[in-house]
Amino acid sequence: MMMPSARIGLIVGASIFATPLIAQRLTAAFPPNAILAPILQDVRDDERPRLMVPARMFRQIDLNHDGIADWVADFTKSGESGFCGTGGCRLVIYTSKPGGYATAFDEQVRQFKITSGREGMRLDLDMHGSFCGTFGALACPMSFRWDQPHGRFVEIANLQGGTRLQASVLAVADPLPPPIVTTVGAGLTQACIKLSGKTPDDRPRAVTVPDLNGDEERDWVVSAPLCPAGDDKPAIELDTVILLTSPTGLVRSAAFAPGGYAIDFATRPAQIVQLLGSDCGYGTICPERVLSWDAARRQFKTVAEHHADTNEPLERF
Repeated sequence: MMMPSARIGLIVGASIFATPLIAQRLTAAFPPNAILAPILQDVRDDERPRLMVPARMFRQIDLNHDGIADWVADFTKSGESGFCGTGGCRLVIYTSKPGGYATAFDEQVRQFKITSGREGMRLDLDMHGSFCGTFGALACPMSFRWDQPHGRFVEIANLQGGTRLQASVLAVADPLPPPIVTTVGAGLTQACIKLSGKTPDDRPRAVTVPDLNGDEERDWVVSAPLCPAGDDKPAIELDTVILLTSPTGLVRSAAFAPGGYAIDFATRPAQIVQLLGSDCGYGTICPERVLSWDAARRQFKTVAEHHADTNEPLERF
């Protein structure tokens, strides 16, 4: 059975250009070739692309209010079970842009609902429990709002009022990283190679996060890959790097010890929640340290710590 997608594969702003496949078969019920052709490549029958998929798996919306149809591809209706697993089924949302379409969302979900409200289009989801740091079968609600100026979904409180998101969830709505973020990630990879003499299996994970330093701009967090250390030796872990926006652009501002983390955007600016243990976030409750930006000192400070067994406050600073 297929587990939740490891791809966290959303790239906002990456154009998808039309390919000359089966254009004569398209009707008003189907999206344009720019969207349909890659889906037909994905939906394979005996290792060959399908010639057609059910019209019922597609739905038109106007996500960015430009009067041009945006599209939802709901793979629960594709007739292919390979796109579903314990994390639900694949959901892809495409938004129009000059010259083509961009992928606004691409992940497995158990349930979803798209509604239009005063603040724009809202996406409510239930995802695999691991996205919420718990067991797969447990509910994992989360919500996003379409932010047209940034051309992406942004995190909002879920239907239960929750405002805490694991790093993996933050990656669900990520755009392409700016060059400095890519450079920092490449530096972490080179540091791994220097320490271990081996190339890590994974790439650094870079995610854009809600404003951390109070300037109303989104910031970035770059997590290093695990550095292989050889047979029977634990992998080497490097610090996680925070890049904050500034008048001159993104700058490398801080780093914290390796391990999992979450972002809680209940406050403004948002806070970083460090998970201080191994195997955190998959049903294991670990000690936590909450970091908040100190504008006067221009650095992060610890504002709370929590017990591992109850997550009740251990100490406040």
